[in-house]
Amino acid sequence: MVRFGIAAIAALVGTGTGTGTAQAAELTQIDIVTRHMNAVNNKDIEGAVRDYADDAVMILPGKVVEGKAALRALFLAGFARVPANQGLGMEIERIWQEGREIVAAPWHKGTTLNGIDKFLVRDGKIVAQSVFLSGEPPIPAGAK
Repeated sequence: MVRFGIAAIAALVGTGTGTGTAQAAELTQIDIVTRHMNAVNNKDIEGAVRDYADDAVMILPGKVVEGKAALRALFLAGFARVPANQGLGMEIERIWQEGREIVAAPWHKGTTLNGIDKFLVRDGKIVAQSVFLSGEPPIPAGAK
């Protein structure tokens, strides 16, 4: 099921507009995803969005976020809900590559939330990402 989901994302985003930088071109897809996941976990906004193509797509439970600017806003809003002196607390279990362009990164936070992020990486840029969660996600600030 996940493979079909990533294939559908690949068809939607085509070849991607990100050409990648010389630095990104030297990195493997696993390196790019590892750098991204570490930046997100450390609430580093520039690092979190650095490797996305301008027209990247992220599929989250219940919504789709399109474009680098929208992804930046999503991360900023998420980071704002965590105290300034803390990271997100995700424990990345491992990162591996599936085929030529797909990278998987399962993670957990404590004992109640598990996730796996799947990335489509082309030409040194993340062009698509899907996020799958199990367990109870944290309740957003202000929600009842």
